[in-house]
Amino acid sequence: MIYFDHSATTKPSEEILDLYKKISTEYWYNSETLYNEGKRSNALYLKSYETVLKEMKLVNKKVLFTSGATEANNTALYGYIANFKNKDCELITSKIEHASVLKVYQDLEKQGFKVTYLDVDDEGNVDLEQLKKTLNNKTVLLSIMWVNNIIGSIQPIKEIINILKDYPRCKFHVDCVQGYGKIKPDFDFNDLDFITLSGHKLHGIKGTGCLIYTNNINLSFMKGGHQQDSIRPGTLDLAGAVCMAKTIQNAYKNYRFDDVKEKYLYLVKKLENCPNLILIRNHSSYSPYILNINIPSLRAETALHLLNEKGIIVGTGSACNSKSKDLDPALSSILKNKLNPINSIRISLDSSNTYEELDLLIKELSSMGGTK
Repeated sequence: MIYFDHSATTKPSEEILDLYKKISTEYWYNSETLYNEGKRSNALYLKSYETVLKEMKLVNKKVLFTSGATEANNTALYGYIANFKNKDCELITSKIEHASVLKVYQDLEKQGFKVTYLDVDDEGNVDLEQLKKTLNNKTVLLSIMWVNNIIGSIQPIKEIINILKDYPRCKFHVDCVQGYGKIKPDFDFNDLDFITLSGHKLHGIKGTGCLIYTNNINLSFMKGGHQQDSIRPGTLDLAGAVCMAKTIQNAYKNYRFDDVKEKYLYLVKKLENCPNLILIRNHSSYSPYILNINIPSLRAETALHLLNEKGIIVGTGSACNSKSKDLDPALSSILKNKLNPINSIRISLDSSNTYEELDLLIKELSSMGGTK
């Protein structure tokens, strides 16, 4: 099988798999216990905690190991907004956020919070002028993803950080899942109040992730014991935490941006010659790991199955929504009724993809869309 759905998940590396087995076998004790074996397990947890901070050059931050990005996003948003029970505050996000952010905002809106959903243009750029007009002294939370998971547009996080300097009450949450390890930031992670990361998007283990947040922020989400500052109570998955820290540590060591960009541009150049294929992409600020293709004459699900029969795996947008019959709200916001979102497939690359694989994909897509 030829795999072009790396934004949905990646194959875990042998190093991380071996590490997970080693920790699960040798350090299986509860890290909160007082006997020596538990203390050694706890020491390994603390070492992993420090590894995350050191690797990302973070100061005055805390690390919360989670089961993935969805839990991390929910914990950040619900956990922080729990501090504002009188609802006399305002929240901002964009219309193209991941479902684990967008649906939380929609729920908070139903609870009575005032929410603004920022528009985006045809290339998936968030409207910064609208953001400037919306921000005020009542705004307490802004959530904007770094790299969009549907079309790969990169948001101007550095510029947003500068805008927020005039609004110190507003905390900034950034879903970094599709950016970290793939795009080098032009901003300092220390300038973000909340950072969400996921292991399995970076050849790590499914069920691993973390939320990084500023020291003085109070979070209240789950109820239970005292583990992880009582924010995520329950017996720690030590192997998952260790593997997540190692995945973060490895991410930029395996940086292959230039190689992936060359393959992305090769793919774009070839597919632009197919008259019945429409490339949905950002031309100036994009991740070369993600390319969205609209096939007006064919439903995405049909295209996916046709390609699958040829031994090629692609996605149909966010994997979290792929089985839903509802239109993807992010893609709908970008296409603005000009094209039907149900006809869009997502190609997501990895450095392991070869030009031979790209040529096979191009051949099959060309037969669907027709060639000039």
